[in-house]
Amino acid sequence: MNWFFQLVAVVDVLCGAAVRPGEPEQSLLLRALTADRAELMPPKKALSTAVIADLREWIAMGAPDPRSEGAVKAEG
Repeated sequence: MNWFFQLVAVVDVLCGAAVRPGEPEQSLLLRALTADRAELMPPKKALSTAVIADLREWIAMGAPDPRSEGAVKAEG
């Protein structure tokens, strides 16, 4: 998952806030993942709706860093 945080950092520098904690619909990363297929990221295959929903929920939660001690671990 380290690549994800690197991607977010690069997008933040180049375009502004890639993730706007608490505002999923205003987050550039989520917009890129759900955009028209011509501009969709990743370019070869769309992410599943479940993955997109998880990302939207994570942003809505405030985008907590799972590497921090205060992050809630998934059950299972």
